Amino acid sequence: DLHSFPTRRSSDLNKASELADESTALLEKGAGEGQAAALGFYDRFFYKHINRGFGDHLELAVRAATFLFLIGSPFIVERGTSSVVDAIKDSGWFTPGVAIFFIFTFNFTCGQTICGAVSGILGSFIATMWMWILFGFVPTGVTPDSSSMVVCIGIANGTFFVLFLLFMNVDPLLRIFALCTFLGLWMMFMDPADDAFAKGFTLSARGAPVAGLIVAIVGVTSAVMVSMVPFPFWAMDKASASCKGVAREMCEAWTAEIGRASCRERV
Repeated sequence: DLHSFPTRRSSDLNKASELADESTALLEKGAGEGQAAALGFYDRFFYKHINRGFGDHLELAVRAATFLFLIGSPFIVERGTSSVVDAIKDSGWFTPGVAIFFIFTFNFTCGQTICGAVSGILGSFIATMWMWILFGFVPTGVTPDSSSMVVCIGIANGTFFVLFLLFMNVDPLLRIFALCTFLGLWMMFMDPADDAFAKGFTLSARGAPVAGLIVAIVGVTSAVMVSMVPFPFWAMDKASASCKGVAREMCEAWTAEIGRASCRERV
């Protein structure tokens, strides 16, 4: 009838528009090639145009290896070759511990690296303060003339701190940094020989607690710097690349299924 004609007409138009939308490709076949062509020389050097995930990991490995080579070079130079290198070694703030803290902190994205750096510095600070307080109450530590009470205090102190950190639900990097820093300071307390620890609630820039904390700060700061230079690795970029990869695989799966259902492709 005449009253139903406009409704039928509109439904036909809707069906036609739906068919037109379904005939339009959601992802062009040449999109992947276009993205690969848009990559510059820096990205192509790490083979990101062939495999993006492999290229990202290769770039991070090259960054870390370059930095470790630079900070390890002063330790293979003989003393007396350079006055600058000798001054760096004698400062007490630049030790192989920088490389160790760097390796623990360096991660895939800048956010993960910064989070690890905060946990690492906090762990080193807790261990340093713990031993600083112990040396404040027992300035001499264990000496050849110390009583058995001092030895028992040192053993009980180290055992409690290690077990406390192992059983506490804290960030793994905080635990690792705290234990790495604490064990060296604990051995200074237990060693009868003279040590470089500031005693009696005093602080010294060349003392073991301050120097150890600075080593941790240099290591984690270097990790953050390497994760951002020359280009930062953001977690959002990683998530975006993962979403695009999933969408591409879904399109390929649907294409294969459509070919199988229409009997044009044997699967």
